Amino acid sequence: MKSYPKYSPPQECLTAEQKKAWWIEYLEEMKGDLHRIHFHRVVLDEAQAIKNHLARTSIACRALMANYRWALSGTPIMNSLEELYPYFKFLNVPFTGTYNIFKANYGNRSNPDTKDRLLARLSVFMLRRTHKDLLFGRPILKLPKTQIITHWVKFNDVERNAYDIVKNRFIDIINGFARSKKLERRYKHIFT
Repeated sequence: MKSYPKYSPPQECLTAEQKKAWWIEYLEEMKGDLHRIHFHRVVLDEAQAIKNHLARTSIACRALMANYRWALSGTPIMNSLEELYPYFKFLNVPFTGTYNIFKANYGNRSNPDTKDRLLARLSVFMLRRTHKDLLFGRPILKLPKTQIITHWVKFNDVERNAYDIVKNRFIDIINGFARSKKLERRYKHIFT
């Protein structure tokens, strides 16, 4: 992100042409080394970091120049299918278009064709692997068995009081949600 300057045209740039001319000159002058190199391959690990297409990190990653681009993530799409837009742009998927075009083509929940269209597009370039997948008849990854270990912590009096205050506040909040029948809608907020 630090290698890619922020787009903030000066006030004297009034027209779209002036802003474009300013940006071309400013970008060339201010961009860092990462954005001056044309890479053979860029691998974006933890690619969910670019899911907000307006965030500077996302914009900077998409601006990298490379012959080949990979995006790796184990994090599922959480909020909406529009979170896929920056991945499509980063990977230079043809015919992605603008965010609004992408949203209309792939994120319109009222049109059942959009889901099929998205799945067809994803099948061209996305590989999904799970811990059950095999390669040459053997597991790709062997995960150790889950081992549960309980450590009991002894509090001193001050720690016990602080713990009890926090615990009782959580209980009151959860009970309040339950009484107002908002518990199901608020379950995500209970643990944050």
